[in-house]
Amino acid sequence: MQLAQAGRVPACSTARDSVKTGMSYVHHLARFVYLLSALIAFGASKARANPLFEDNSLLAIELELPLSKINASRRQKTPKQSNGLLRWTTAGGAKAEMVIKVRARGNFRRKSCTNPPLRLNFNKTDAENTLFSGQNKLKLVRPCTNSNRATQWVVLEYLIYQSYQILTDEAFRVRPLSITYTGDRNGKTPSTQFGFVIEDERTLATRNGGNILQGARANKRALDPTTLARLDLFQFMIGNNDFSAIRADRGQRCCHNIRLITNDAGLGLRAAPYDFDFAGMVDADYATPPPNIRIRSVRTRYYRGFCQQPNETRRAVALFNAKRVALYDLYRNSAELSGPFEQKAIDYLDSFYEIINDPEQLNSKVVGRCR
Repeated sequence: MQLAQAGRVPACSTARDSVKTGMSYVHHLARFVYLLSALIAFGASKARANPLFEDNSLLAIELELPLSKINASRRQKTPKQSNGLLRWTTAGGAKAEMVIKVRARGNFRRKSCTNPPLRLNFNKTDAENTLFSGQNKLKLVRPCTNSNRATQWVVLEYLIYQSYQILTDEAFRVRPLSITYTGDRNGKTPSTQFGFVIEDERTLATRNGGNILQGARANKRALDPTTLARLDLFQFMIGNNDFSAIRADRGQRCCHNIRLITNDAGLGLRAAPYDFDFAGMVDADYATPPPNIRIRSVRTRYYRGFCQQPNETRRAVALFNAKRVALYDLYRNSAELSGPFEQKAIDYLDSFYEIINDPEQLNSKVVGRCR
């Protein structure tokens, strides 16, 4: 009695508290396991949310479109949308189809090409639980004209996207397509063409843990230097001068043929390039160098990168050398790239690697040309 009055806790009370503590621990542990399982399931769901770009195999699709109507509106400021049908074969061999909306898109190619690039607009609900799950708006690149040369330009542009994926995950994913056009072809469009679709920019940003920068300009000092060195050397490799990592076209978001990825962690802006049809690697007949650069052909490389610390340039060169075999194999193993175009691409890679592995040429053509 005296012990109880002195503040000693009765044995039965201690036991009850122990049971309560144990039950509370079990409850919290179960809750933690449940939340962890939910997070894992959510992560797996997110990983499956973009099945279209999970592999690089050639996907055969059919597009039933009023192409003459789409082409007729391509030079309008805002091209008109048309209804279309997308058909494909599922992994199980079943035939599937979906109603989509389609319009001409792009800048130069939309106004200059017989076959303008297209934007495919999906109904997200219709796309659920299909190969196109998670898609909203997809950019479709197709040959500018119906010639074999124009088809090879598109194959080369597709391979350039693939090249950047070899170097980094901060790259737009692409999926190659064998497209059969049906409906109103007017005898002008081949029944089947090569083309490819490009990952949506928001998906790219989410996949890399960030968001797309929304303004019209970016400060060069805000860009991640390692990313910038890699980007600039890549553009030099493919002979592309049709880009800017800090400025947008008038009335557009930053930047010209570049999307910048930002995040809340305070890391530098990361750049993902796109639209490579003016690159020397492609060498399209209509491609011309920018008027402010003193070269006559897009095949002539001209370094337009920003000046970097020497270690950043060395790191970028080391990356390209480490990926050299994979880059060559990409072009050599392409089933869609024909012999002469393949050899031309290999020769262009040869000249790039000769430059970056010769200290004198690297200094005069890259380091000494930086802005």
